[in-house]
Order: sequence, then C-alpha cells, then structure tokens
Amino acid sequence: MQQMNTVSTRPRLLSLAVFILTVVSSGRLWAADVEWSVEHEPIRQYERGGALELSFSIAPVDAVGYAIVYVRADGQGKFRPVVVRSDDGHFQANIDAERLGTEYTEYFLRVVDREGRRFDVFAGPREPVRAEAVDPAPADDAMAGFDAESLSAELEGLDLSGLDALEAEFQLLQVEDVVVSASKQAQSVNEAPSAVYVLTRDDIEAFGFRSPADVLRFVPGMQVYRVNEANTIVGARGFADESNNLVLMLEQGRELNVELFGAPFIEGTSFNLDDIERIEVIRGPGSALYGANAFSGIVQFIPKRPESFEHAYGIEADYETRYGGPQLRVRASGVTGEVEYTASGRYREDRSGTNKDERALRSIAARSDLLFKIGDTPVDINVGVSGLQGEQFLIVGETTSEMVNTNVGLRTQVGPVRIQTYYNHWDGRFGIADPTLAPVLPQMVWDVDTVNTDMIADFELGDTDRLTVGANLRWNRYHSEQMVDPVSNEVRAGVFLQNQYRPIEKLIINASVRSDFSSLYLPDAALGDRLTISPRLSIIVPINEAHGVRIGAGRAFRKPSFFEAQMQLSAFEPLGLNFANRDLKNEEVTGIDAGYNGRYGDIRWAVDGFFNLYRNFVEFDPGTVRFSNEGRDSNSYGAEAALKYRIVEDLQAFGNYSYLGIIVIRDAPLNGVNATEQVSSKTDPQHMINVGLRYTPDTGPIFAAAAHWQSERVWRILNPDKGSLLFAFAETQRIPAYVNLYAKAGWRWENWEIGVIGDQLQSDRHIEFPGLDGVARPDSLSPPAAGTRYGGETIPLRALAYVEGRF
Repeated sequence: MQQMNTVSTRPRLLSLAVFILTVVSSGRLWAADVEWSVEHEPIRQYERGGALELSFSIAPVDAVGYAIVYVRADGQGKFRPVVVRSDDGHFQANIDAERLGTEYTEYFLRVVDREGRRFDVFAGPREPVRAEAVDPAPADDAMAGFDAESLSAELEGLDLSGLDALEAEFQLLQVEDVVVSASKQAQSVNEAPSAVYVLTRDDIEAFGFRSPADVLRFVPGMQVYRVNEANTIVGARGFADESNNLVLMLEQGRELNVELFGAPFIEGTSFNLDDIERIEVIRGPGSALYGANAFSGIVQFIPKRPESFEHAYGIEADYETRYGGPQLRVRASGVTGEVEYTASGRYREDRSGTNKDERALRSIAARSDLLFKIGDTPVDINVGVSGLQGEQFLIVGETTSEMVNTNVGLRTQVGPVRIQTYYNHWDGRFGIADPTLAPVLPQMVWDVDTVNTDMIADFELGDTDRLTVGANLRWNRYHSEQMVDPVSNEVRAGVFLQNQYRPIEKLIINASVRSDFSSLYLPDAALGDRLTISPRLSIIVPINEAHGVRIGAGRAFRKPSFFEAQMQLSAFEPLGLNFANRDLKNEEVTGIDAGYNGRYGDIRWAVDGFFNLYRNFVEFDPGTVRFSNEGRDSNSYGAEAALKYRIVEDLQAFGNYSYLGIIVIRDAPLNGVNATEQVSSKTDPQHMINVGLRYTPDTGPIFAAAAHWQSERVWRILNPDKGSLLFAFAETQRIPAYVNLYAKAGWRWENWEIGVIGDQLQSDRHIEFPGLDGVARPDSLSPPAAGTRYGGETIPLRALAYVEGRF
C-alpha cells in the first residue's frame, strides 16, 4: 500500500514587526502554505545479492532542486547518498547489492529545494524505512532445461560499452554537484555563474582540522596565513594582508566580518566544524549579489539541520601536551514531533609557539538552533555566543585582545519572499603593544551592534526566465569612549536584481546588478556619490549533466571600514594625529573569469582562469600616520585547476594547483611628464599546490593525510624598534617557500572513534607571517615582556590524541 507524506516547506519565522511589514508590503497577508506531497510504497523485503529499486512521486515538482535517497546497511556507520533520477515528477533510485545489508537495509528520502533548503520528506535518519533481506526464491520447474551457455553467448553480442560509465555517473553524483551561494538559489555547479568550490561534510571531518581556516587552506585560489594561534588571515586570489578584509564570510547568510574592522575573527566563531554540513567558496568579485566586502571572494558556512544528525549526542575531546592544550566539543540534537533542536559547545586552548609557557589562544563558544511551528508557519531561531582571547596583529601593531560575540537570528518566508534577520553584538578590548602608543592609548575598548534584514524573492517568468530580486537593510552602532564622538550610527541599504535567462537548453545568460548606500560614506558628498553600482554578467553553456563551461565579468567594491574611515580617537588629537581618513574612497575590482567543470565516473575536475583590475587600494601610510587611497593600483591574473578522484568506495584523493601573477602600477615620471609603469610583484605566492588522501570507512582503521605547498612571498611590516609605530620604518621580509603537513590516523567503531592528529608535521619552527625578534612589548593586559617576538609567531608541530563518541 502506498503512503503519502506531506511536509511543509515554507520555512522560518522572523520577528513580528518585520513579519507584518513584509506581509503588508507583499500584499499577501495570508499566503497559502506550500507543501511537499510524496507518494511511495515502502519496500519491506529484498533478495540478498540483488538490487533494491525505489520509486517516488514528488509534488510540486517545480520546487525540487534535487532528491537523494540515503541508505545504511545493517545499521552500521553512516547513511550513504544515492542520487535519485527524475522523469517528469517521477523519481527512481536503483541501489546495487554492494550498498545493501546482508540482514536489513534502512533508507529515507531527502529533497533539496531550489533555494538549497533540505527536507526529509519520507522517513528520516532517526526513523528510516527498514527493509529485510531474504534468501532468493528457489528456481521452479519452469527453469528446467534453461541453457545458460546459450544465453551467455547471446549477451556477448550486445553493446554494453556505456553501461559502466552510466552506472558510475549515477552513483557518484554527490551533493557537491549542487551549490546555493553562487546565485542565492540551488543549481548545478555546471550552471553556476561563478567559480565555486564545495567542501562536503566528509571533506571537513576527514582530516581532524581544529579551525575553519585550516579547511580553507586546501581550496584552490585561497591564501591562508596563520599569524599566531588566535589570528589567521584569509584571502582569495591575492592581496591578503593583516587587514584581513577582502573576503566576505557568512554563516548561512549571517555576516561574520566585524563591522568595525571589516575583518572576520575566524577563530572566534560560535559554531563548531561539527555543526557544518558544507562550505561553499566563491572566488572572484561578488558584490553584485552580496554587496560591500564581497570583494575578492565569499565563504559560506552552511550548518546542518537538526534532523540531519544521525545520532542524538556527540562528544569529541583532544589534547596536545607541548604547545597545545585541551579542546572539547559537545553536541545534542533531536526531533520531537514537529520540533527540531540542536545545541553545541566548544572549549579550546593553545600555547604560543614562541613561548610555550604563554597561552596564545582561549576560545569558548555555544550555539543552538530550534525549529518548530506556530500554526502552519515553521520557525527557525538560532542563537550563538563566543569568546576569544589571544593576540591580534592589526595595522596599529600587535595587540592582546579579548572579544565576545552574541548573535540571534530568525528566518521565514511569506509568499515568494524569503526573509532573514539577525542581531550581532561584539564587545572588544585591545591592549596596545607599541612602546609609544601604549602610554597614550593603553587600551582600545569598543563594542558594535548590528541589526540586519535581508529579503529575497524568486519569480518564474515563463519557461525561460527566472528573476530574483532582493533588498538589504542594516543598522550599525559603533561605540567607544575613546572616540571623539563616543557613539556613531550607520545605515546601510542595498537592492539587487538577478535574471537567469535560458533561451535554449544549452545556454544560460545570468545578469545581476546591485546598488548599495551607506550613510557614513563621504558625508559631505552628494547622494549620487554615496551610491555604488555592482554589475555582473555570466554566460554558461551546460554541455550536459557532467560538463559545463562559463565566462563572466563583474565589478565589486569594498567599503572602507569604520576603523579606517571614521574612528577619530581623542587620545591622538593633542598630537595632531588620527588614523582615520573620512575622504577614503571605496576599493574597486573589475574582473573577467572563465571556467570549465567536468565529471566522468569517479573523477571530477575544474579549471578556472581570471584577470582582475584593482583600484583605490586603502593602505596605511606610516609617513602621514593615516589611511589613504594612495597605495598601489594593481592587476592580477591567474589560473586554478582542481581534481577529485574516488579510488574505491571509502578511499578518495584530491589535488589542486593555483597560479597567481601580480602587476603593480606605479608612478614613473619621464622627462618631467607624468607616467606610470607596470612591474611584476612577489607580494603574493605565485604557485600553490594542495594534495590529500583519505581512507574513511564506517568502521575499522581510518587514515587521512594532506599537504599544502606555496612559493615564496614578500611582506611589508612596520618596525616599531625604529622610532615607534607613529614614525615606523616600513621594511620588507621574505617568507621562503614552505609546506604544511596534516595527518590523522585512528580506529572507528559504530559509536566511537579514537586516534591521533598531526598538525604542522613538516617543522617545529614554522612561520607564515613576518615578525621581528628582540622588540620590547609593554602590554596592558599582561605583565610587560621584553625581547619577545613582534608580529608573526612560530607555529609549532603538534601531535594530538583524540576520542569521539556518538550516541
């Protein structure tokens, strides 16, 4: 007998005021709830050694991005995905004997809609359908006289050349083939308008990384530099420096960049890596959809839904005796009726690689997610709290920092309008280490409040057009008693349009444009000068399901941070100095890129190339002791190639290579006439290579190893030993080519896992960011320490023992 499941898809509530405002403005006070309707006859028995065929009818079919059947054999290990093929609303999955249990097999159906939201529409990981294995029925008398040899001879004459490739394509099509962040809707990676790299749940957990930054290090085109344990710089396609403000980081739409500095403090996030389902990384300008700060790349962390966790509870602990410390991660999740919940927490501590008696990092975090219904309206509430202690290297030099973040978010949908709102609060205290600045400004104490609302709606305009419109409104409040004006308020607003036009099956034209406004930008300028326009145009040729070609061009900007453009410090007024420059213009990048994605059987690959023009770079000028746009204008060009290969079911390998060229444009007067010249620069590594191998069965021995290599890079650093930061001498330091090695080995049972993790195995004295030895560092948050290292710390080799349990 067939069963029908009905699951609501209209997700996630917002605050009452925003709800009423949006409903009234959309003209849909009581929008009809959209529901999944699934018809499926559960399979209760199957023959040992045979295949299991499943069929489903899913409606509304137009809302389906893709569907996956998750299968687990004999209750052992994880549910494994099998992509479901679609034929005009009818979905089928063929599960071969290798994936089925000898005693029983469990399965459930998950649908991902066009916005990338996941729904378990038939059964689920906690209560899957169970099918028992039975022995094949004995052959009856009708088979008497059957000539097997004759039939075999006939089969040898059939053309089965394409069968293996077709079956491999069917089984190996994974969720990483679908992305959400590139156009704010679910689509095949072959149809995405930008260069996108996806890190799945298995990629994240295989190597035992402790920090999100370590995961990003292995993405082609991404630069990751660890200054010290608490301070990591992340860039994309060049120009990453201590400002750390060129990449926009998001947790499912909530911005992680701190508005005061424009930079994310990635070691202080409120989520654990265990909470994350996937990470989507977009390389290249992204302001056409995401606005300010989506300058050279976007990193989107997408958490798991509570129902997606296969076990109700999880705990993981690791410890390193020399330079590390304890780390503890815990999680609880569950589904009770129509209520889903998850809660997680983290404590982490690390010692300095320069001085192992000094604690370099302490991080505490907690996060919760609650999904329920009010009437027929689903509600999603998420709350996070995190604290971070450690050293941060800012443009004012080295500081000891204490920061606390609190965030609350809500999501919903009203008719065609998707809405997300969140509140962010940051408290910070920086102790200034510079010997001249410290007596004048011993501490910089600050806090920032942000309230943000995003609204997005999708409209189908016939069979060939999909229009996406969106709006953003943000209020920022900056507060510090050390500013001339202790409180400053900023209003930011943005609107965007995106049209995906598909005149024929093998051609997609994706055009988008966004306009942004900031009340603090050039306050004396006319309104037209405060607006920014960010367009993008991409032409995509999806050759077939496995191959696609893309070419695109776009423009993006970075709004100067409040610290760079507005933060007037009262302590510096008597000296006639101030870092901030209210006349700063936006940094701009205009780029063109092209790419090709392919897949055949067990192998996936991607090749991308780009050329970017960067203008109006904001830099700190030690001569004038302020920020300015008088820095280098530059062009960059490069290419990236990535390969993933599943050797067998549980053994996978990856590799990628990135090339980057930088051209600096500088003044070069000739015979008294103003002129410029273009010179090659090594301010970024020209070559980067990543390779990795992992063997991760559900039970038994597990092993993973990964290596990152990059060529030399030249940094600029201000030397406070030569007059203090206020009149510091800017010198360059060359960081030679280096390798990062990571490894993990252990043993996995159904509910437990133990092992060891190796971090920075290549050297016990590894440095990624320039530093100076023998510099005095008076410090207001800890006792003065003379002769210690200023700038980049030594990153030591660490060997950690860990244990993980799931119940």
